[in-house]
Amino acid sequence: MAYTLGLPLLILRETSVYQDGLFDDKIETFDQVEIDINNFAELEHKNLKYILKKFFIEVNNVHFPTSKSELDSKSVETGSKKSIKIFISYSSKDRDLMEIITEGIKNHLVETKDYIFDWWDDREIDLGENWKIEIEKRVKESDVSILLISANFVSSQFIKINELGPLFHKYSSGKHLIIPVLARQYQYSQLEELSGLQFFKTYYKDYGFSKPLEKNKLIPFDVLAEDKEPSDLFLNRYFNKLAEKILNSVTNKFK
Repeated sequence: MAYTLGLPLLILRETSVYQDGLFDDKIETFDQVEIDINNFAELEHKNLKYILKKFFIEVNNVHFPTSKSELDSKSVETGSKKSIKIFISYSSKDRDLMEIITEGIKNHLVETKDYIFDWWDDREIDLGENWKIEIEKRVKESDVSILLISANFVSSQFIKINELGPLFHKYSSGKHLIIPVLARQYQYSQLEELSGLQFFKTYYKDYGFSKPLEKNKLIPFDVLAEDKEPSDLFLNRYFNKLAEKILNSVTNKFK
């Protein structure tokens, strides 16, 4: 990524930065110069780095990474939009539900004026890759995790050790957002960590169910998705409400 700005020619001459590769070799005048973030992060001319950083922050209100590690971090602010990496955690036994709900949310949670959403689930793992290492990497990089809760999910030792453990560790540091979604009926209140999180709340009554004993209960997603004749109206209502809640939570967490 690059930015273009005007800088006094004197500053550039005095620091001899032309040899550092910070600027395009084809540039013959310095009225407008293009600055590459990658080169900026590794620039050794500390005085120039200070000048450029000060100029961008105070004049252009742009955040520049001051180290390579910050450049490679999961959510580099570019002065316009923040990339939010979303990890989908689910049981392989619920893959069909995961595919439906993930595509539904993606269609409703599109790029906004503040955020770009980068979604990941294990379907993205390339052939021949070490799937366990890839999952661990994606968990570590994620800003948000969406947990598709079911008995299959809760009973998975792999999820418990390799996904929930690291995700809750990130969450406890205040740098991660966990969003539990009830994929199938499950009494999650018996689980200390999960029950302490705010679940996505949408109820049977929101989808035409009127029986007194069920209308005020949380509706699991499978009730809508696995109906004999799934209602597009109700599915879209579900996806829209979930996307809205995710966006609100992301905004409150990362603003």
